[in-house]
Amino acid sequence: MREKAWKRVIRALEREKMLDNTQLILKKTRETLKERSAVEEIKEGKMSAKFKNIDQMKELALDCRRCRLYKTRDNVVVGEGPENAKVVFIGEAPGADEDLQGKPFIGRSGKKLRALLQEVGIKETEIYITNIIKCRPPNNRNPQSDEIKACEPYLHFQLDTIAPKVICTLGTFASQWVLGTKERIGLLRGKVIEKDGMKIIATYHPSFILRNPGMTPNLKNDLEMVKKAINNE
Repeated sequence: MREKAWKRVIRALEREKMLDNTQLILKKTRETLKERSAVEEIKEGKMSAKFKNIDQMKELALDCRRCRLYKTRDNVVVGEGPENAKVVFIGEAPGADEDLQGKPFIGRSGKKLRALLQEVGIKETEIYITNIIKCRPPNNRNPQSDEIKACEPYLHFQLDTIAPKVICTLGTFASQWVLGTKERIGLLRGKVIEKDGMKIIATYHPSFILRNPGMTPNLKNDLEMVKKAINNE
């Protein structure tokens, strides 16, 4: 009698385990289908998909065809840095080196920026670097308004997820987009602007500094302002 009772218990447990396994398989299948759907939407130029995290967004963005730039790019350059970064640096668009390697700010401009960051005491572990648009425009031309709009969901998600203490915009396009203005960068830089609970500091793009080395102290002063803002000084 006791043996039969144990057999019934064992069969019940096996059925429960099979049910759990079936539910797990169904859950994984639904998640896979959602991810495939998200990839297809991005390829088709849609963006109703909700990302889980920046890594997933980055993976899906590699197949992005939301604007014409996918036809000429080598790589999508999403961004780089920790999700708990204290400051997000936003540039204009990837350059030739970035397009080839798929990483932001690794060319001459990036080296200049990183050297100045080191001088003012901002650590690599404190920063996330990205651009307004994630694909290089042909011949490094200026981004077009529809290209910027196509990339907006990516940048919005990055900023919402990271929620940095400070945003530092590099150059005209990034500064005008983040601040929602048409003012020239020369009038926007040199001050801390409070918006949506974040501190925004606009400054020159390092590529401008490479062409105008005499303006280096201006960029350095702005980065020192970023350092103070990080430390709530």
